[in-house]
Amino acid sequence: MTTTPAPTTGGTPTPDTLKHGRHGTYTWYGCRCPKCTAAATRYSANRRRQKAYGRWQPLVDAGRVRAHLDTLRAAGLTTRQISDRSSVHAIVIENLGRNRTQRVRPANADAILAIQPPAHVYSLAPVDATATRRRLQALTALGWPLTRITTTAGVHPRSIRDVLHGRQAAVAASTAAAIHAAYGQLWDRDPAMHGVLPRLIRGAQALAASRQWAPPLAWDDDSINDPTALPDWTGRCGTTGGYYDHTQIGSPTCPRCREAVRVAAADRKFRRRQRQAA
Repeated sequence: MTTTPAPTTGGTPTPDTLKHGRHGTYTWYGCRCPKCTAAATRYSANRRRQKAYGRWQPLVDAGRVRAHLDTLRAAGLTTRQISDRSSVHAIVIENLGRNRTQRVRPANADAILAIQPPAHVYSLAPVDATATRRRLQALTALGWPLTRITTTAGVHPRSIRDVLHGRQAAVAASTAAAIHAAYGQLWDRDPAMHGVLPRLIRGAQALAASRQWAPPLAWDDDSINDPTALPDWTGRCGTTGGYYDHTQIGSPTCPRCREAVRVAAADRKFRRRQRQAA
């Protein structure tokens, strides 16, 4: 009978959650199922063959890989983005970047070295977060949850949650560029048609409505980048007609339309008093 004992390190996966057919599962988790046993046999045979040929290299020096990581990070790529592009675990990349390991598997080295720096190099210096915040809030208003936005952008949710809620005035240029690119992919797509659960869509929309965050159609390419610009929810915000349009489309009434109605009401009241005095 095949058994898979609990591992001594790396958590406590169950036999159903282990990835079988791997030498690592055979070695670290003690799995003796047919798939893992066959993988261990292949690994041992390959090791003996490579040693006989004088080509056995289980690990290689990490210096060149570390230098390439520095180049990629200087170009604005994050650990998450490098991990996604190379299929190398983020912890491995972090350990390499922080000089915690001096040797690396050849397959991991080749995967990282194959990544080319982006054509446009972004500075890590902070930039104004206004445009990034507006794009995040606009996507939230559409129903995109923050985790899905950050997955598309290749950044960690924790790094931009404060930006979304207006608690951070500046953001790294590389992060701003990543969010800009994600916004370009998502602003005109329905989350429900791309695998987002209905409860997550409702939650994101409810959050945006409670904070009166403007959707993408309230901005154009120029105004969303202008810190002094205001969203145009209706196409004629700042007028009494805009206030009426808000009620028709069911969107929160923006401050400019409320002010326009207040001024119009005050003007009517003043003219009425003038007529009465005459």
